[in-house]
Amino acid sequence: MFRLVQFSDTHLRDGHGRHQRNFSRAMRRAGRFDLAVIAGDLSVDGADYLDDLEAAKARFEGLKGSWRAIPGNHDIGEEPASPRQRQPVSEARRDRYRGVFDEDFWVHDLPGWRLVGLNVHIFGTGWHAETAQWEMVEQTIQQRGDRRVGVFVHKPLFLNTPDEAEDLLNCVTAPGRDRLLALASDGGVAFFASGHLHQSRAHLSCGVHHIWGPATANAANRLWASDVIRNTGFTTFDLFPDGRFKAAFSFI
Repeated sequence: MFRLVQFSDTHLRDGHGRHQRNFSRAMRRAGRFDLAVIAGDLSVDGADYLDDLEAAKARFEGLKGSWRAIPGNHDIGEEPASPRQRQPVSEARRDRYRGVFDEDFWVHDLPGWRLVGLNVHIFGTGWHAETAQWEMVEQTIQQRGDRRVGVFVHKPLFLNTPDEAEDLLNCVTAPGRDRLLALASDGGVAFFASGHLHQSRAHLSCGVHHIWGPATANAANRLWASDVIRNTGFTTFDLFPDGRFKAAFSFI
């Protein structure tokens, strides 16, 4: 069995006491694990401040296991279609992020599983990086062999139903959602795990589990579904070589 922990929306910055304390609590509660995925919004404002990204990375280096990260809108800026354009994603912001975290999308193989981390904020940019990411995820899923696939994204694919109207503040773009769901339709994708909403939920749609991980920084004020949990914490995934998995929320 492989123990994976997802932390999300840590919103770290030197001197930002409450978020730092909450992340410390989450680290202690999580204990030792095989891999952590930090699912975006690592920093308070890494989109503009290099120091915030570096402060977040310094905290992650104290985790009791290896880790990988994907960016959130606070780290790299908003995708082009988003109505919130005070900090639009840009090549410069992406380069700053990658200068600290090395990569913004990746594949991680382990017995029985293939894990994928995506940068959803370059959806719709038309950049070479967007093309390369789509090529990676398509090949990763299509060439997975007998592995199950788990996909980590900062924003969820949808709130309630996969055919709902596009919600660019809370979810990935509709074209990105539809393309990912089409790739998942052959049954190889076990789950999409996300953050962003600062509330936790696990629901099943078309045979795929959609798992909203809680934030460590703070809980949401607005709830997006009747079955969500409003609390701070993290998500634990136990991944078995035969393709089974168990996901559980832990609150701090």
